[in-house]
Formats: sequence, structure tokens, C-alpha cells
Amino acid sequence: MRKAAALAAVVLFLAACGRKGPPLPPIIEVPETTTNLTGYQDINELVLNWKYPSLTRSGRSLTDLARVEVFRFELPVGQETAVAGPAGVDMQRQLMLSRAARIASLEGDSLKDATRGENLEYRDTLPAVAEGSSPPTFWYAVRTVRRDRTASALSNIVAWQRKAIPPEVTGLKLVPKADGVVVSWNELKDLKGVRYVAERRSVP
Repeated sequence: MRKAAALAAVVLFLAACGRKGPPLPPIIEVPETTTNLTGYQDINELVLNWKYPSLTRSGRSLTDLARVEVFRFELPVGQETAVAGPAGVDMQRQLMLSRAARIASLEGDSLKDATRGENLEYRDTLPAVAEGSSPPTFWYAVRTVRRDRTASALSNIVAWQRKAIPPEVTGLKLVPKADGVVVSWNELKDLKGVRYVAERRSVP
């Protein structure tokens, strides 16, 4: 009798395990947050670079990318110290979320044009600064948006103040040699922190 009762209990347990519970809500795949946003100044443009978004926060492939948004916030002159340091990180994000302007939405052809291999690039023209005045500080951030409008969190913030544009290089000379070409130019004197970048392009 006891064996029969035990067998019946096992049967009931197995039957209960096969029952379906209430349907669970679908898992929302949020795009991975960009953390490698960087910037540098090219003449009067700020060039932003970051990795092309390809994953969700769970590590799955991002297959339905709709657009990438670029945000900019102009920090009033004199307010830099108020949001500096670790204590100012939360305030920076709050300001970006509430007051930053969306200056670009990269999608379709514009997203293709911004693609540089595994990275994205966006150029923003920096406004001219009146002589004798201090340049404002601009904050930049980006975020990824899926086709269903699910958006990632804002990226790390890049802060930038327009730098003075160095003078043009003069005296550029090319001297052919047996094993290549010697390139020379006039040194920019009395200019601290300057570095030279040599570029070459082959023309058919």
C-alpha cells in the first residue's frame, strides 16, 4: 500500500513539473553603453571617435541598430570647477540628460559615411572665440538606439575647450633618395607642446 502511495506521489510530481506557468515578459535587449568615446581638434573641428556598436548589454549581437545619436552641452564659462572631480560625475550626467542638445542622428547613409573600419567618427565645428575672451567648454556624449527605440545609456563624456590653431608649416621640401624620399620643413619655434604629423597619399 505504501509503495502504491509513493508511486502515485511521484506520478503527480512529474505531472506538475510539466505544467506551464504564466507567460514571462520578453527580455528587452538594451544596446551596450559606449565607454571609449575620445576627441581631438582638427583645425576648427572637434573629431569624435568611438567603437562601432555591435553588442547588447547581455553580450548578444546587436542586429537591429537603427541610429547613433550625438549630444553636446555648452558649459557656461566659469562653471568648470563646479562639476570637476569624482563628485561632479553625477551632475555631469544629469546636465547631459536634461539640457544637452542632440546635434546628430547617424543612420542610413550618414551612418555609413561615419564608419571608419571598426569605429565611428563625427566632426563638429567649434565656434570661433572672440579675441581676449575665454572659450566655453563643450561636453559630448553618444548613445545607441535600436529599431524598437530601445536606447543605451549615455556614453562617457568628452570635455573640450577650443585650442589655438598653430601656424601653417613652411619650407616643405622633398629630396629623392635611392631608398625613399627625405621630407624636411621649417621648425615652428617658440611653440610649446607642438608635434608634427606627416601624411602621405598615393595617386594613380
